[in-house]
Amino acid sequence: MLTCPGRLARAFLCLQQQGKYEIQMSKMRLHKELLAAAVAAFLMGGCAGGSADLTGADFSRSVLTRANMDSAILRNASLVGVDLRGANLTSAILIGTDLTGARLDGANLSGSQLGGATWTDGHVCAINSVGFCL
Repeated sequence: MLTCPGRLARAFLCLQQQGKYEIQMSKMRLHKELLAAAVAAFLMGGCAGGSADLTGADFSRSVLTRANMDSAILRNASLVGVDLRGANLTSAILIGTDLTGARLDGANLSGSQLGGATWTDGHVCAINSVGFCL
């Protein structure tokens, strides 16, 4: 469940202002592509904001290359098959997150908490994993 609806709504509005999507907020149904685009815009600094609490969010097979997810809370999120190449995940909380098949080439995981996360190859990270999966 997303716990930052105000910030996410601002990201949707930012996308609409940039002319990337026609969004009718009163009738919005969160299609995966639109949700991923809004969150990516928010995280990449396209809109004003800060770190986001995305606990339990499902971004499976989304493209979030070069996203700035510094200090983002992604506890128990699904990042299965997500393209995170070049992303900044510094100090992100990835506890219990599923990263199976995710692309992390060039991603910065310094200080990220990975305890209990399922790594890209399917093995579960040790509870004390910080910055890399043990």
